[in-house]
Amino acid sequence: LGDTYESYAAQRQGGRCDRCVIAWNKERLEVGPAGCRTILLDHHPPPAAFDSDPSHAETGNVGLAIELRVRSDPGKRCITVATTHLSWEPHKMDVRAWQLHQFFNLVSSHGGPRILLCGDLNFQPGSQPHQFLAQACGLVSAYSDVEAQALTKSHAHACPGGFAAMVDYIWYSSTWFSTRKRLELPTAEGLRASAAAGSCSRTAPQVSGQGPVPTVLSPSWPSDHLVLAALLKLTNPVMDDWDFD
Repeated sequence: LGDTYESYAAQRQGGRCDRCVIAWNKERLEVGPAGCRTILLDHHPPPAAFDSDPSHAETGNVGLAIELRVRSDPGKRCITVATTHLSWEPHKMDVRAWQLHQFFNLVSSHGGPRILLCGDLNFQPGSQPHQFLAQACGLVSAYSDVEAQALTKSHAHACPGGFAAMVDYIWYSSTWFSTRKRLELPTAEGLRASAAAGSCSRTAPQVSGQGPVPTVLSPSWPSDHLVLAALLKLTNPVMDDWDFD
């Protein structure tokens, strides 16, 4: 990241090499009074009645939350930026839902109401965890209008028939933020067309509308996930004068 950025990282437990990272431009932003918090999701297990096997919810997943503020802002108003990687196993939707519930509650108590929550959340649009953020928490996805077609993960060999879906997100408090612009995400048909033209993946060319969506994992892109990016605007200047500290 160079000398311009500072960052915090949370290492996944169990000897795994993956981690969550939040980085910021230190010339423009500084850490707020609440500081940074690493959240070990295994330390917040579900109730005993949740499942007869306690190891069912032990995944080693972690999250990270940090309070940041703009150095030039005379009011020193803060935002809370949070990221996590939730359980991925297909049979653990109940674990993902619990992890997300706990993570959001901990993030909400860390700082003020201006929340940005992002990461590899491993649930699809319309699922119970998705509805929890959109309805119960009042957050908005930066890609809400295209989630039905957009893809952030595609792996033709992940399971029989492959797997391609939106599972990575950028969520924000709509009272305080709005999306100005964002990085465009591909669709299944777009990836198939790119593969057929020889510009995507090393899988065999796909006939439009047939077969698994091509894998994005390749020597030039060492992941089966795609990048999300959004430019957000801090809005509601009248309410922004509210002293939440």
